[in-house]
Amino acid sequence: MTIQRQSTVIFVHSTAHWESILQQRAQLLGLQRESSQERQSKPVRVQKQSKPEEPKKEPRLHLIGKEGSRRRKRWTNNNFLDHPSAVLYAEDLRPPGYDDAPKKKRQMFVDLEEHHSDPSIIDEEEDKAYVPLSRHIRHDLKKAHISQSLVSNYELQLIQSITEWMKDIHALDNACFKIQVVSNNQFERYVLHTMSRYYGLYSFSETDQDDCRVTFICHPAYIDYVTKQDKESIDYLDVAEWTMPEKTFFDYLFDRK
Repeated sequence: MTIQRQSTVIFVHSTAHWESILQQRAQLLGLQRESSQERQSKPVRVQKQSKPEEPKKEPRLHLIGKEGSRRRKRWTNNNFLDHPSAVLYAEDLRPPGYDDAPKKKRQMFVDLEEHHSDPSIIDEEEDKAYVPLSRHIRHDLKKAHISQSLVSNYELQLIQSITEWMKDIHALDNACFKIQVVSNNQFERYVLHTMSRYYGLYSFSETDQDDCRVTFICHPAYIDYVTKQDKESIDYLDVAEWTMPEKTFFDYLFDRK
């Protein structure tokens, strides 16, 4: 025996009719159904999608210059950010002695020590490697926009004094020459000291009775005589070996050939 289920056909005339039918069905089933007005009045919660977090930047990067700037590059180099971390190996931590070092290098070090033990060789090398002034001193003077007339004026006085001194190196009256800066300017005295160093001479400044700074220039062999009045300390052989530079200080400073 089979049971046939009967179906019911409901004709819905409007939305309100359909709502009432659903409420009746819910009452029969023991359920509570919300009306359309209740659904509209009920607040709807919208779930917001969280944005992906941006990578945190170092807080001090904006204080050390922009990307690619010279200031940022200097900071990066000073903090060794682009340098690989050093790796220590066991063979690098051996105690001193270098027993495994090749004998060829050891013989080279021995020859180097014997080479420097000969004073004549040292003197020859010092003469060849002698440089009157370092490059940064010349660069600083040129960067300060020093007056060419100022340099030529002081150098002319210095060369005239050197000429008088070289006529008779035993004449102690001409051994030391004085130059007084008219404006008492410290920078001009610095130019004088630099010029004296270029010519291989010794210079110092003192305050005279009129409260003015006077610059004294002499050969290093006359230092004790000028400061202590010690005539016996003068090495005239050293004085006789002194020679004028090939270029004047003016040509050296302003790159004149």
